[in-house]
Amino acid sequence: MANPPWHSPHGTPSPDLRRRLALSAESGLPEDWIRVLTKWVLPGGSLTFVLSTASIEGACQTLKENGCGSIQLYPFWPRPGREAKLVLVRAIHGGRGVFRLRSGLILHETDGRFTPAAERVLRNGEALPESQTSPNGF
Repeated sequence: MANPPWHSPHGTPSPDLRRRLALSAESGLPEDWIRVLTKWVLPGGSLTFVLSTASIEGACQTLKENGCGSIQLYPFWPRPGREAKLVLVRAIHGGRGVFRLRSGLILHETDGRFTPAAERVLRNGEALPESQTSPNGF
């Protein structure tokens, strides 16, 4: 598992230098991270990380170019009816399974509280749910 710095360097930077360095990434960095990570994973091993949805196309391409397949994406929706901004990516080194888009997790209710499913994961350490209706009812 890895947590690459996927935040864009644009916007208001954190006043804390360590936080700013941890959260900032130059363009192309997720692909650089993936290239390095694939060198450290044994055949049959998995890579799992969270990225911005804006980085997914390049991330999936880089995974495939570096011997990883069986890619799964697990979106995190901020609220019902809103676009996912983050996605959990999982791939297997040497994997040949089909691409899978998982059902994902809605993080917040419309009033801002965490959903019961998100609470169970965040507070109780439960596994991510395998099935949940998407914000659009699909």
